[in-house]
Amino acid sequence: IFTSSSAFHNFVEIIKKYNIDIQNLKLASIGKSTTKTMEEYGVKPVFTAKQSNNEGIVEEIKQLFTISS
Repeated sequence: IFTSSSAFHNFVEIIKKYNIDIQNLKLASIGKSTTKTMEEYGVKPVFTAKQSNNEGIVEEIKQLFTISS
């Protein structure tokens, strides 16, 4: 889960050194700005929190793992 664009930029620089394909990773974003940065690298996050804070992330995780009947 990325909480800022700069954190994602830094992550990309680090994983380049290890030849990791970023497209194979499941990543998430705290908000629209961070998602935009991720998309610039061709990454579609699993989710973007509707509220750009910890509570927003928790809500998205709860929804992701809730099994509907």
